[in-house]
Order: sequence, then structure tokens, then C-alpha cells
Amino acid sequence: MKARKKQYRRSRTKVIESMLKASLLGTTKTRLMYRTGLNYTNFVEYLSKLLEHNLIKRVQLSNQGIIYKTTTEGKEVLKALKEAERHIDL
Repeated sequence: MKARKKQYRRSRTKVIESMLKASLLGTTKTRLMYRTGLNYTNFVEYLSKLLEHNLIKRVQLSNQGIIYKTTTEGKEVLKALKEAERHIDL
């Protein structure tokens, strides 16, 4: 029998951090959703907020469709979240 992973509920901050990190180099919508482990409904809600606040941008590629990429402002937020986590984990 396989041991089941203990599931836990992530905070909104952790979800945002994972989305910003997953889109640093640019990724498709589907890959971003899978990398963050969210269901479609929650994913669309978070993505909309991150786009609205200019933390992630939508980039139209000439021949490969659309990717989502962390903006400069998003990188600053990600850095601040990591820094805060470092101080909290004393």
C-alpha cells in the first residue's frame, strides 16, 4: 500500500508565490496551472488578480501562442515574499 501525501491548505501568499515563481521564465497557461497545483476555478481567479495588479503579464509570441511571464514588479514582490519568509522562519 502506498503512503498518501499529507495534504494541507496553502495560504494565499504561498499560492501567489508559487505562481510568480512558476512563471519567471514564461510558461503556458496550462503548465502554470499544473505547476501550481490549483483547480481551474481557483487558478483563473488568482491569474486574473495577478494580471490586474501587473505582477504577471500575458505575452503574445509570434508563432507559439501566448505565455505568461512574471513582470519586474512581480519579481520584486516574489523577492519580498522570500525575504519575509526568511525572517519568519528564524
